[in-house]
Amino acid sequence: MALSYALVGRLSLLLAIPPGYASPVYPPAGMALVFVLVYGRSAALAVMVGAIVVNVLLNPLRGLGVAEAVIGMGAGLQALACAELVRRRVRQPLTLSAPGDIARFYLFGAGIGCLVSASVGTAVLGATDIV
Repeated sequence: MALSYALVGRLSLLLAIPPGYASPVYPPAGMALVFVLVYGRSAALAVMVGAIVVNVLLNPLRGLGVAEAVIGMGAGLQALACAELVRRRVRQPLTLSAPGDIARFYLFGAGIGCLVSASVGTAVLGATDIV
């Protein structure tokens, strides 16, 4: 899971505008949600590792620092938050067969939940003077 997250994340950041920390489309966030929904909370650790690898690869000369670790934790926390929102707000078992269920899945799994990693990432990049 961490390897697939890191690979797709690195490819997704090829679409980013300089300095390359944010992409308009980031499929690994959706992958992370699926990992946690299917494999449970422990999958968030793989998401965190994959996100750390993606961020280390952005600037290999800097290596693993506080920013990369915190951004990775933000990605793992986002996966947990999105999964919890989906479990609580979308009818279970999760079949996504009704339009209302699909709308709630997108709202809570993609819309509201994704604010977690974006907020953590922006805050740490600003606090560490990376951007």
